[in-house]
Amino acid sequence: MASKFFSERNLRFLLYKVFDVVSLTRYDTYKEYDGKSLDMVLKAAMELAEGLLWSTFQEMDKNPRNS
Repeated sequence: MASKFFSERNLRFLLYKVFDVVSLTRYDTYKEYDGKSLDMVLKAAMELAEGLLWSTFQEMDKNPRNS
């Protein structure tokens, strides 16, 4: 089993419970967003992080002087 890059559970807790990211939708800049669209953005960011960044960070950890 591969080690985890980040904890999705903790990230969601921080964004939705601690920082109440959904409350941003009351501002004009974010009025077109809702909880569902924020979830889509979060999912895309997680896929990007796991798909592109994870392997790069692993390599950097193995060879820190070559980074």
